[in-house]
Amino acid sequence: MHGEPKWSRQELAVVDRCIRKIAQGRYPSQAEAIRECRQQLDALRRSQSGPGRSSFRRTATAVELAISTRKRQAGLPPAYRHWTAAENLIIERFIEDMRRKRYDSLLAAARECHRELKRLRASPDCPVPRPIARDVRTVYFRLIEATRDRNLTWPFHRWSDAEQRVARRFARACLAGRYASLRAAARVCQRELARKSNRPRQFAGVYSHVYEEARRLGAPRLQPEWTPAQTRILTRYVGLLIDRRYRYAYEAARDCHKALDGAHSYGAVFDALKQKTTAAGIPRYHTHLTREDLRVAERYALMVHEGKLPHWTAAAMACRSELRRRLARTKRIGNLRLSHADTHPFGTIHAAILSIAHSRNLRGPRNPRWSEAEDRLAQSWVRWFDRYRLVLRLAPLKQAAEGLSEDLDKAGYQRKLNACRARVVLLWRRQQGLVRQRASRTRSISQSAARRISGHIRGIVD
Repeated sequence: MHGEPKWSRQELAVVDRCIRKIAQGRYPSQAEAIRECRQQLDALRRSQSGPGRSSFRRTATAVELAISTRKRQAGLPPAYRHWTAAENLIIERFIEDMRRKRYDSLLAAARECHRELKRLRASPDCPVPRPIARDVRTVYFRLIEATRDRNLTWPFHRWSDAEQRVARRFARACLAGRYASLRAAARVCQRELARKSNRPRQFAGVYSHVYEEARRLGAPRLQPEWTPAQTRILTRYVGLLIDRRYRYAYEAARDCHKALDGAHSYGAVFDALKQKTTAAGIPRYHTHLTREDLRVAERYALMVHEGKLPHWTAAAMACRSELRRRLARTKRIGNLRLSHADTHPFGTIHAAILSIAHSRNLRGPRNPRWSEAEDRLAQSWVRWFDRYRLVLRLAPLKQAAEGLSEDLDKAGYQRKLNACRARVVLLWRRQQGLVRQRASRTRSISQSAARRISGHIRGIVD
């Protein structure tokens, strides 16, 4: 490798010792030989002393290349790439099983073949020379090599050059007018490929390859254009999807495809439906905010940052009201005839505003302190909670939190139910002496810090 120093005499001696062990069959695999050779080279590097000691560590690739070169110079055959006759019999048996469609994938066949090879190597009746230990990856590539010229296929197997030539031939025939449509050419192509293989290709894959070959040969757009009548049918189903008559787009595309009576494929109908729905700019079930919606949400988040709105909840409520007004204008102007369409839920808009505030580091009311007026309202519920806290059937903490939340709402304060629950627990623990007052703790900490600073200043002055 570029930049590596030349191999020293001591390093080559370590490599030669490993090669002699390879010739004696003392390693189960080449990977094990490379691993032990690297360990011995590291031990040699650490044992060398003096200022001229090399700190360069050999990589596994460099050790593998050195072992291969010294083996070739020593006249040793590439034993680790040789498959014995017993192993080849097992490989042929699995190839025949794949021809009979016993395995759905090459990986499944490789794993089963790997287990069979391990049993052969561990058997006391294993023929000599005993095969080496192989991993699943090696068996996988050995099966690929064995199936290369036998026309064997399996699901999701890549297309061979011969199959691509067949698809190209049928694409040319379709462009020459020998078939009524590309789908008819793909059906005949599928039947011809099935005669030459153990497992027929799926029609969708055959059609896709014939279509790609036709496009590569310069074919024009193969999908027919939408007529005005078909566009009106599509627009009607777009309105039904946006109006929440359908929950998912594929359901609306399925019925629209039936209404078009097969004039367009299901994929073309689904793509057109998605494009027109997105272009309408109206939110659907479980969809993300559009770019325009995010710009509106960002504007209201900046209002909180600038102090024009009190908190993020108020920003989300105002943002949702504006999005609803925009949706009402779209209903009046557009031709979709919407009646049940609505904007995004409040929680989605609130989460989007919080995400914008977090990404832009905007200032807002984060965990504001409770005022004395709020604590006075909370004290009555703390006393109620202390009186009934052992009566579990009343759910005292839940009742106290809900009552405090209602009293705060009537007084004009904005506190969430979880915050009310946490405040009741904190004030009750303070009454029981389980938590010290924050002010006294802060005062004591600040006093001790002031004493340390004044002592440090006096030491510097003295």
